[in-house]
Amino acid sequence: MAPHILPTGAPLAGISREACVRNLLTMCGTVLFTVTVAASASASSITLDVVGSNPAGNALDPGGNNIGGIPTITWTLNADASGPATLSIVAEGVDGGASAPNGGEHDEVFFNGVSIGFLTQQDFYATVFNLQPGPGALAGITALTTSGFAVNALPGLNTISVQVDSHNWVNEIETASLTSVPEPATLWLSGLGIAAALKLRRRNRA
Repeated sequence: MAPHILPTGAPLAGISREACVRNLLTMCGTVLFTVTVAASASASSITLDVVGSNPAGNALDPGGNNIGGIPTITWTLNADASGPATLSIVAEGVDGGASAPNGGEHDEVFFNGVSIGFLTQQDFYATVFNLQPGPGALAGITALTTSGFAVNALPGLNTISVQVDSHNWVNEIETASLTSVPEPATLWLSGLGIAAALKLRRRNRA
């Protein structure tokens, strides 16, 4: 004999919808429901203003005075917990553009010793080695670029380094930040609480 299927939303004869729900919860015992809650993000940042040069010592200030520069710039950023995060780096003078030799300046970025890519290039190339020490850039010579990377952070200090392209390039790392990617948290609610609420509602109506 084929089972009788009630239309959606139709109550059983003589039984209210409220009674149906109460009876269902009673038969099934504890019914679990999930609620997704967005966790808040945390971030740490640093101002560096460190000049890079490879080979070392070739960078100049706007007046043409030597300001040195190192082949590898290294720093640390803190993470509250392990998990996915976004690393952001603001740099000056990462040359690019159609006229740049060898496809431009390729400054490699490492996160906890693992290569994660290269700094974003500016859209033009300058033949000089001048930089603007500290915040900002030199119009027509350098520009600021922001590079973003998806990483898996470790709890505590994470080590970031930038290796300046060895084909006679200079840059300056100005700021960096590490921001955790919020993961949804799941809360479990008991269906017995709903059953109790229904019972209390019936008593109040009575």
